[in-house]
Amino acid sequence: MEVRKTKFNYLYIVWSGLTVLISIMIFRKLFPLALFPTVLLFLSVYGLLFFMNYGLFGDWRNRIRAGLRRPATIGEKEYLERLNDEVFVSVQRHYPHVKKADLFLIDDEGINAFALGFKTIGLTSAAMRNLSDGELKAVLAHEYAHLAFKDTLHLVMFNPVLLF
Repeated sequence: MEVRKTKFNYLYIVWSGLTVLISIMIFRKLFPLALFPTVLLFLSVYGLLFFMNYGLFGDWRNRIRAGLRRPATIGEKEYLERLNDEVFVSVQRHYPHVKKADLFLIDDEGINAFALGFKTIGLTSAAMRNLSDGELKAVLAHEYAHLAFKDTLHLVMFNPVLLF
């Protein structure tokens, strides 16, 4: 797994530690148990939620939560497949471990895109309508980089609140 080394990694570790401590304190209030059983309960709940978000059905569940849909028309599907194929060939040269992403749309008037899980890229309908081919390819390449560096995985690991 690739991890980018930056001066902010320590902040993530501290933030993650504080989140875990606060979560354990909340669990101790909710479930009046000794410390060890509370920690085990917290780790079990965290592990279950993490598996639900990034396990076998994680991408599928997150697509539903985000309101993503498959391209509706044949024209949308062919257009996005062509762009995705071209971008994936370039991405594959730099990041051979990355899987080809499935492209989904979300009906939104803001120009935006995001990566989810292991192989999902969401585009807003406004992005598809208003961006040129070259701009959309750049957006897709950017989202592939998020998938390559497992950014959504790290985000959820360091922010357990996002699991809910």
